[in-house]
Amino acid sequence: MSRALVLACLVLAGCLTRDAGAPRFYHPDAAMLDAPADAPPDGPPRTSVRLRPVHEAGFLRERMVWRTSEVEYGRYEQRRWNELPAQYVERAMANSLQSSASLALTDDLAAASLGLDLLAFEEIVGEPHVARVMVRASLRSAKGRTVMDRQFSVDEPITDDGGDGVARAMGKALDTITAQVTNEVAARLAPRAGRTAARTRPDRRH
Repeated sequence: MSRALVLACLVLAGCLTRDAGAPRFYHPDAAMLDAPADAPPDGPPRTSVRLRPVHEAGFLRERMVWRTSEVEYGRYEQRRWNELPAQYVERAMANSLQSSASLALTDDLAAASLGLDLLAFEEIVGEPHVARVMVRASLRSAKGRTVMDRQFSVDEPITDDGGDGVARAMGKALDTITAQVTNEVAARLAPRAGRTAARTRPDRRH
């Protein structure tokens, strides 16, 4: 091998292995992640709900995801989450359910159960510039019947450049989407006794 070729190979190797900088780690600025769930106010008995493990799309890992279109996306090398996105969603969802006035988080396998598939946890590059969280929520009653199967999606504007701005917006989107799912679960599992009684109450008019 000629000396020139050896030098060229060494230069190329140096370019390929050059340190691009140490990774920077971020944490979504979400209230449901950092604060313990508030104790629910006194009231009627709450409906028990079990949260099944959150599943995530395969590309949603520690490295932050950017997307420009439905068919083009990528992952940053230096910007990384300090936990998996699915772990953030699962913890925030658990705290949101536990803080509900009408729901109680449980491990009881006989209770109604909520499953989430995390479809998006990404920065949308372009206009509008937003952080997007998208989940598919499946709710089963205590009898195993599917009472909800729908998709939730929240976009939160990113107002600051860099990873900090993405983390702040992602936290707001996470708080919003877990609140939306919690409210829908509460509505789907609301006791029907009052409405049933109203339909079957005898007519006392004369």
